[in-house]
Amino acid sequence: MTVDLEIRLLGGLQILHAQTPLTDFMSNKVRALLAYLAVTRRPHQRDALAALFWGEMSDADAKNNLRQALSNLRKHIDPFLLVTRDSVEVNPVAPLRVDCVDFLAALQSAATDVDAVAHLQRAAALYQGDFLAGFSVRDAPDFEEWVLLQRTHLRELALQALHTLTNHHLHRGDYAAAIESAGQLLTLDNWREEAHQQLMLALARSGQRAAAIQQYEACRRLLKTELDVEPSAELRALATRIRDALREDRPALPTPVTPLVGRSHELARVLRRLADPGCRLVTLTGPGGMGKTRLALEIAAAIQPRFLNGVCFTSLTAVDAAQADGALLALVDALRLPLSGGRALLPQVIDHLHPREMLVVLDAAEHLVDQLGWIDDALRQAPDLKFLVTSQERLNLDGEWVVGVESLPLSTAPDGDWPDGGAEHLFVAEAQRAHADFNMADDNRRHISRICRLVDGLPLGIVLAAAWTHVLSCAEIAAEIAANLDFLSSSRRDMPPRQRSLRAVFDYAWRLLPAAEQSAFAALSVFPSSFSREAAQEIVAVKTPLLAALVARSLLRRQEEGRFELHQLLRQYAAQQLEADRHAELADRHAAYFARWLHRQEAHIYTPQCTAIFVEMARDHDNLRTYWQWSLSRGQWDLLAQGLITFRLFYSDQGRYTEGISWMEQTAAVLAPVAEPAAEDDPVRRLWGRVLARWGAFCLWGGETAQAGDLLARARAIAQAVDDHAELGFTLLNLGNFHVLAGELAEADAIFNEALRNYRAADKSWGVADALSALGALANTTGDLARARGYLEESVALGRRIGDERGLRSSLTNLGNVFYLSGDPVQARAHYLDALPLCQRAGDRSAEAILFCNLGSLAYEQGDLSEAESMFQQGIAIFDQLRTIHHMLHAMTSLVEVHIAQGRYELASSELIWASQTAMSEQIHYIKPMILYEAGLLYRACHRYENAFKFFHWVLAHPTGLAEHKEKIEQWLPALEVEADAAAIAQLHTEIQALSVEEMLARLEADLRDFR
Repeated sequence: MTVDLEIRLLGGLQILHAQTPLTDFMSNKVRALLAYLAVTRRPHQRDALAALFWGEMSDADAKNNLRQALSNLRKHIDPFLLVTRDSVEVNPVAPLRVDCVDFLAALQSAATDVDAVAHLQRAAALYQGDFLAGFSVRDAPDFEEWVLLQRTHLRELALQALHTLTNHHLHRGDYAAAIESAGQLLTLDNWREEAHQQLMLALARSGQRAAAIQQYEACRRLLKTELDVEPSAELRALATRIRDALREDRPALPTPVTPLVGRSHELARVLRRLADPGCRLVTLTGPGGMGKTRLALEIAAAIQPRFLNGVCFTSLTAVDAAQADGALLALVDALRLPLSGGRALLPQVIDHLHPREMLVVLDAAEHLVDQLGWIDDALRQAPDLKFLVTSQERLNLDGEWVVGVESLPLSTAPDGDWPDGGAEHLFVAEAQRAHADFNMADDNRRHISRICRLVDGLPLGIVLAAAWTHVLSCAEIAAEIAANLDFLSSSRRDMPPRQRSLRAVFDYAWRLLPAAEQSAFAALSVFPSSFSREAAQEIVAVKTPLLAALVARSLLRRQEEGRFELHQLLRQYAAQQLEADRHAELADRHAAYFARWLHRQEAHIYTPQCTAIFVEMARDHDNLRTYWQWSLSRGQWDLLAQGLITFRLFYSDQGRYTEGISWMEQTAAVLAPVAEPAAEDDPVRRLWGRVLARWGAFCLWGGETAQAGDLLARARAIAQAVDDHAELGFTLLNLGNFHVLAGELAEADAIFNEALRNYRAADKSWGVADALSALGALANTTGDLARARGYLEESVALGRRIGDERGLRSSLTNLGNVFYLSGDPVQARAHYLDALPLCQRAGDRSAEAILFCNLGSLAYEQGDLSEAESMFQQGIAIFDQLRTIHHMLHAMTSLVEVHIAQGRYELASSELIWASQTAMSEQIHYIKPMILYEAGLLYRACHRYENAFKFFHWVLAHPTGLAEHKEKIEQWLPALEVEADAAAIAQLHTEIQALSVEEMLARLEADLRDFR
């Protein structure tokens, strides 16, 4: 609501209507009457108002004056008053603002809202002075008494609010704001010692120590002159501390030679912690080389003004752990503290620190953790002391706040944008220091990203690598790091000796470990990336206490999911501590563990647990790769056989077809020499057949359809030789899909039925559901929707009964297609949306993309072309990532139809050329009639009726054309024949029927190249 009337009472009286001051009132009592009504905001009896303002007059005169005052008010602000014979009030629904009412509301909100500071700041901004300051009315003592009560109350509230606000700013280190609010407080009450103390602290901590002493002297003179008293002992003590800090010769902080890159989040986090009065000890933890010292120096420089006595930086690097008081003596040296020989060391240090407001930084404390218990004593006895410690492990002291310093963020794509403050930016900064003409060409960007990934974002590793840019290219540096950890070394004299190579850093950390932790650390290198606590216990016999100890020493990272991970460079170092025999033993145990785990999942892969299994497999993906590669290299066929089914399902459902092809091709090549001469029922030969079938399935969906047919045929023969019905069902199902893609629908129908019989014989309900779904999808293609619905409803019912979410993703989608083709978009959409979360939960990108495209088709049918285009584009993007060419082609033909409807004919033309060429080169036969149909749509939209007839007539005349397309063409042909030239149509009838699909596509490309 727009505020039409504003009344300002804090600091005087001002009345504004539509932002224009109102001054034409007959007297101050009229203005006072309005102020009283606005503040009290309730009905008042006319008699009471007359007595309040004109109590010295007779009743008749008082009431007459009130009538005149109300008349004068109504002349200016009539809509804002409610006046009756008996009462007067401000209209409660009128757009009126009163500053003191808003002031009280802000304070009320501050008392109840979590964002109290914002409300206090608003209250402080509203309080521009005392209530009705400088305003008075004659002969109205009751009103004046009311004003005095309001003024006193509001003034006290303002003082409390400003005091609270100033404390908040002091605690946050926002000294400029603290100076402003403390100054406002002293304007209201310049005798308030607390406010002088706050202002002195704010001035001193912002570096204005001389100004803080001047403020103290001004306060002292005021108290002496006005009250003849001295400042309080607390205020005098503060002044003394500030004077001492002015005189104190403090050692300078070490000056970093490089800028801080990529630590803005950690810097802000620690500064917030240290600004909190309740936080007295912060420990920065992380493995060696993570940049803890550099971050601590940045924190110290940023926070130094907040401490009256500054920051004392103490390096513990050179302190011998065998020296009992080594850390304390290093602090004594940093403080330049003269010692007395007759007293114990710690009391002297604490006596020195007790009166000081200081931050003590202890750097590189990991080897002295056991002798830092004195920090507790110092914190208890020196109330204004704080500590910032850097260490590879936490101190485990009371009140300790631990902030982990992690690797710098990495670019997710080698050629993509680099994250702000990421690892790559540090490399470039260091490379330009080492080599002024360092070239940031695109090729260098790619290799820089690789270097940063090889060192896993470790800042020291990046600095050491970048130092080589004056003699080596980025590609050469990356190759050297991949081959040899010792490459990461430097001869720079400005680096501490133990940080001149990563090996020196890691050797230092290694020497600090007890024997049991050394053994565990080395053994954990068998895991290529993250691992679970259970895997660590079973494979390398490292139990939770040891894991916790390594986490505490920053040699192991604990992830949010409760898993653990070694930094990749630490893993490389740890692996070098293992003897070859020990490594082989652990690798065998690792492979056996994951083979057993995969085999156990087979019983649950076609149940509702499927999604959780695939999530777990995604976390252990690197472990699964390592298990498979190790088992293959060692000829451990039984381990490969145990894991094959689940291993393949994971790759298939995640759309990782290219990687699946690679794994199966490698495996088949290693198995072939052993399996080919073996007997038909030999386990190795049976494994080889299963690998061939899965290789073929990956090729089928990965776009290598020609090779898929041969592989599946070979696998079929091996499975038939031993009557392996379940394996035959799998192979035949994929072989049937091969024939679908080839446009050989009758052959596909026969093979799908054979797959169904084999799955029934094997009593594999999930396989039966898959075969029914495939038959339903095929019936959709041929236009037999009743048969399709029967198959698919049976498949869905079976999938729901056994809880096979994996199979349901396919059958629900196919059943949705039946409803779509039957003209029931509501049911179609319901089935698609039922399937979509199943796909997204399981990470089945391919099925998710298919559903996006199906939803795009629905949007197109309902005329929402923008939504249709968006859905198709999302699906195509996923298919492109997965390299599933046949799906991408199918989606592209549908997108062409959307672009035709949008009138974007040239775009549709270029997309059809790409689709035609791709379908020909990849030999994806079933797409070809779809492309010809879309060509007919394009020419029909452009009124080129002979061309439209040519392509439509071919689709109608050939068995590979889709039934839904033929149905639409039959509706359009009569109109086309009327519009087209009769002689041309007659010639096309004869000519077109004799052409193959390839010849038609060649004609299409020729036509489209001349498309205008």
